[in-house]
Amino acid sequence: MISGAFFIFVIAVFIVYYVVPGRAQPYVLTAAGLLFCAVLSPFGTAAVLIEALIALLFARSYSRGGAARKRPVFALCILFFICAAAAIKYLAPASDGLSLIQTFDLSRLSYVVGASYFLLRLISYVADIFTGRAEYEGNYLKLVLYLCYFPAVIEGPIERYAAFTAKTFTAEKKRVTYDNVRNAGQCVLKGLFKVCVIAGYSGEYVANLADADGKTPLLLIYSLVMYSVYIYADFSGGIDLFRGVSYLFGIELSENFRTPYFSQSMREFWQRWHATFGAWLRDYIYIPLGGNRRGALRKALNITAVFVVSALWHGVTPAFLVWGLLHALYRIVGAAIRKKDAAEKKRPCLAVYLLKSVRTFALATFAWLFFASATLGDALGYIKAIFTYGGQSFAGAVKTGLYEIFSFESLNAAGVVYFALIVVYFLLEMLSDRYGFSFFSRERTRLGVRWAVYALTIAVVVAMGFYGSGYDAAGFLYGGF
Repeated sequence: MISGAFFIFVIAVFIVYYVVPGRAQPYVLTAAGLLFCAVLSPFGTAAVLIEALIALLFARSYSRGGAARKRPVFALCILFFICAAAAIKYLAPASDGLSLIQTFDLSRLSYVVGASYFLLRLISYVADIFTGRAEYEGNYLKLVLYLCYFPAVIEGPIERYAAFTAKTFTAEKKRVTYDNVRNAGQCVLKGLFKVCVIAGYSGEYVANLADADGKTPLLLIYSLVMYSVYIYADFSGGIDLFRGVSYLFGIELSENFRTPYFSQSMREFWQRWHATFGAWLRDYIYIPLGGNRRGALRKALNITAVFVVSALWHGVTPAFLVWGLLHALYRIVGAAIRKKDAAEKKRPCLAVYLLKSVRTFALATFAWLFFASATLGDALGYIKAIFTYGGQSFAGAVKTGLYEIFSFESLNAAGVVYFALIVVYFLLEMLSDRYGFSFFSRERTRLGVRWAVYALTIAVVVAMGFYGSGYDAAGFLYGGF
């Protein structure tokens, strides 16, 4: 996705967007979104257009009916979208033996539709109309823009229909402002650094998670830690890039990541990791099931249901299910511990803050092993390999592991530099989370320092991202969901 063609596309849309009259601006974005999706998957785009029309008809039906009519129509609507998404995501790729499905090649739909962000937005839209959180307007193009707004198509965030349309369909013509251009540049620069440098280096170790044979325990542990860094840098970096693009059109997308690895609990982690997805699960799964209003046992079951849904959205495999159940267990145990510590509300000292952050990172990292593994057996085999020294002494295994970490494949001494950059970046994230410090802040940092940071970041991205040993950033890991 990081390509010259993409940035040329953004520039072209930017020019047209600010040339046309204000009333036409949202429809320029609608056309751009449809074109963007059509390039990714023309068949998938057609399916989204059809599903948008069906959602509008369903919403129209129960928005005008009485209470007795609304519930069954709403339930039928949700069931339809879930079945359609499941069929496309999970049946189409396995349809090689079905000649009818082969003829239409439904597997080409899975990237755009699938159990993806379109499904979450469709359910959000029809649910908000049903509950009255959004007003039924009958505007098909508004709904299509909500579903196909191109900066949010690949990885989110998952905006709510009412809030999103309020940002895009405004009474006054949107104009280029210094603040929007500055915010766009900062987000894009931050995203490029995460994706092309941090994810570029840490991504080199991801292959070890699929093949633990012959690797030392230390390298396996380091590779798992690097996967945690990789998925965060790749996912949040992609979001930063697209938020920056959205700023160019005067539209601020929701912040999806707020230094999640420095969360003080796993409950807080899910408020700061993929935050709009966590809010979606809370509002459309957890609260409708009863939330925490029906006792401790029911609350535990509701939490488990939420994370089972999250696991199934990512993929129907035992490994994904274990990942979801682990997070459910973290939340249930964490809720029990939090009750005992409810009286302790003051801000923790730095040592406690760092210890809790390490605990959060360790728990999330262990769960990521199951998320990253193709099968449950692969994950369990990886855990077993960590506790096997391969005939070496413990000291010998550590020495070999250190050598492998910093000379893995072609990285050699550059691995130390990349590692140092990751440490510095997370140190800055800690300062931001703990003390609100940012080099990009106009209030906290002088103009000359800010521009020096911009120049240094660009130099690092160019030297160690696009033209260094950074990985091919043509796509994003979470775009596959």
